[in-house]
Amino acid sequence: MRALFFLFISFSVWGEQPTLLRADLNTEFDNGYHEDRFNRVIDFIYSHYAPIIESRGGALIIKKDWNDGAVNAFAEREGDEYRLEILGGLSRYSLISEDAFITLICHELGHLLGGYPKGGTISVEAQSDYYSTAKCVRRLFPHWSEWRNPEVSSPGPQDISFAETKCKISFPDEGYETCVRSMNASWKISQLWGKLDRNKRPSYLKPDSTRVRVTQASHPSAQCRLDTYVAGALCPVDYKVDFSYENEKVGACGKWFQEAFQRPLCWYKTLKK
Repeated sequence: MRALFFLFISFSVWGEQPTLLRADLNTEFDNGYHEDRFNRVIDFIYSHYAPIIESRGGALIIKKDWNDGAVNAFAEREGDEYRLEILGGLSRYSLISEDAFITLICHELGHLLGGYPKGGTISVEAQSDYYSTAKCVRRLFPHWSEWRNPEVSSPGPQDISFAETKCKISFPDEGYETCVRSMNASWKISQLWGKLDRNKRPSYLKPDSTRVRVTQASHPSAQCRLDTYVAGALCPVDYKVDFSYENEKVGACGKWFQEAFQRPLCWYKTLKK
């Protein structure tokens, strides 16, 4: 079975044609990120995830195209091949830091490894967001020092205080720094989603109050996606405990944890018992 997921190109607003952003080299949206870092990040992620996928009987294949300015990435699974395609524009768009770039690649890996809820063998959009911060970046960030780009904006004082306070509660000892980095990266990504979502500005302090009747497979709102990244970042379940494709509880924070750690109800509907 073949399944293909697009990071941004599948995003549409009120039925309009999908919006595709670009960050071509030496344009106003180019944040100055370097091709060497782009390649090193992808090779680093491959070194960690190729063995994981191999242990499942599959092969990870990553195609990278630095020169393509589209702010996009693709995830595809065909048989035992787990494929990613990462375009240069994703790493150098003006709102994206290096940690955010890694988190976005983790989202794509989440489509391939993120468990339930899913369509076929591919995890749905927001579950891939949840996977990226609950599992993937926790595996990667402790082994990678971010290149800090002064051209990329950061959260304001209230948002920073919120992230630090919540991370101290979830990870009073080991894991705190990774949690804060994850929250910071998530905020930056959410500003990109907000740009696509009628120029909204998501915030940690204004969670989405929507309650869905059935689990949403497509992209939720920008704020709902930030809420999902935050929930994953704060969930204290060990990142080594994989999400299950059959049991929604395995590897996740459910009703037995604080609501802030659970998959947000703005996109997720718990299975009936």
